[in-house]
Amino acid sequence: MGLFDKLLGRKTHRSDAVDAEIAAIVKDGRMHARMRLHDDTVATLTLPSHLIGRVVDISYGGIAVSFVGAKSPVQEGAQFEGSLKILGASTALLVTTVRVVAYQVDATMVGFSLHHQAAGGLLFLRDFIEPSRCGQSLALIAPELRQARYQGSEWHCWRGDGPTDLIAQTQPGTGVLSEAILTFRLNKTYCELTFKGGVLQVGIIRQEDESSLLNGTARAMASNVDDEVRVLRAGLYTLLASPAPCRALSAPMMALARARLLVPAGGAV
Repeated sequence: MGLFDKLLGRKTHRSDAVDAEIAAIVKDGRMHARMRLHDDTVATLTLPSHLIGRVVDISYGGIAVSFVGAKSPVQEGAQFEGSLKILGASTALLVTTVRVVAYQVDATMVGFSLHHQAAGGLLFLRDFIEPSRCGQSLALIAPELRQARYQGSEWHCWRGDGPTDLIAQTQPGTGVLSEAILTFRLNKTYCELTFKGGVLQVGIIRQEDESSLLNGTARAMASNVDDEVRVLRAGLYTLLASPAPCRALSAPMMALARARLLVPAGGAV
């Protein structure tokens, strides 16, 4: 019986939506596929008594968290109601400690299994893991396989699952990013982040525009704040999980996206 069950004094059941989502994840072999976080400032797990750790990797079934400043913060088998926070957004999760390893005098790595009783936590994970999986799959496209316009040494092109594409142009001699476009699918909609002149734009691509993904312009701006935030998050999660050369090149895009996600609504970047 889980913690929520004990608190309520009765057994609770997952919703049909949660069961269907989990079944699809398991069928595709994604339940335990772990996403390594290259940046330890992206996600944290907060447990009771304000115990906060930095998330190292994450999957639908579990997370690994690093706690610093506590020799043994939790015991194996202990269950908690925690809060997972990713770049300002958060969700409640029921977690059980499955492994505790001290890797430094004052640092402990803890593995937790996750228990999905409601759809919210699972969907929160999906919105992070799926873009991350696509970003992780990005592979460099050889110049001879690109369109003639993008075969110069100043162009850098990657493609990954989704499909997901990143096309970037650097300034000759300096390697500094001058413009870039990241296109990806969010559910059934094509979206993009474009960077040019130090400005980041968010776009949602209409179906009829799919054939012109490489023209470097946003076809339709996000229609409302919620849409913009969803696209910004998905694009940022994609880039954060991408290979090291991709992350290095797209650093200006990620910095702008993070700033827009973390400032209060209406605040200046």
